[in-house]
Amino acid sequence: MKALASPRWRTRSAPTPSVVSSLPKDSGPIRSVARRLPKGWEPIVSAMGLASILALSGCERSVHDMYDQPRYKRGAEAPLFEDHVAGRLPPQGSVPIDSTASRAPLPAITLALLERGRQRYAIFCAPCHGTTGDGDGMVVRRGFPAPPSYHEPRLRQAGDDHFYDVITDGRGVMYPYRDRVSPTDRRAIVAYIRALQLSRDVPADRLQPEDLARLRALPGAAR
Repeated sequence: MKALASPRWRTRSAPTPSVVSSLPKDSGPIRSVARRLPKGWEPIVSAMGLASILALSGCERSVHDMYDQPRYKRGAEAPLFEDHVAGRLPPQGSVPIDSTASRAPLPAITLALLERGRQRYAIFCAPCHGTTGDGDGMVVRRGFPAPPSYHEPRLRQAGDDHFYDVITDGRGVMYPYRDRVSPTDRRAIVAYIRALQLSRDVPADRLQPEDLARLRALPGAAR
């Protein structure tokens, strides 16, 4: 009876220590792969690993250059310009963003201006501030933070430029409308806000007789 032949096991030679040890210490996955490859592949994997690390390090240098871009320091010379001065003057006619000169001039209060303000107010302001300025707009009724009422003493005493600047730059959770509402329309909205405030505290002697009679005819109105 023949003795059973022992099975042949296919063995792979481990890469030489010099190849694996040549890889950087932070290339753990590459070192692990190199240990499992057949003999002859170790130098290729090592070269690929080194090339990847060098490429990543070069990419990081490029990204760093984006973080810290070359620039002229104040007072430095700049051959790019004819006068060789790095500091440039603002374009003619430009004004600081927080300057009062950037505000639209005060327009004459006309019925057409108030009608335009009412229209713009209904589009951009009423969803939060409400149609009467009480701060109870439709989005507020659904959970959005309520803005202050225009009829508060603080806002009744505020200047026109206060409302204009808040429309322009926003405040609190209110988004700025600089790029949505033109300067002229901002003035129209401010004029309409003033009309809303006046409607709650208009002196009786400034009312037309027919308007005064209608108010006195309302239930509970003072005689």
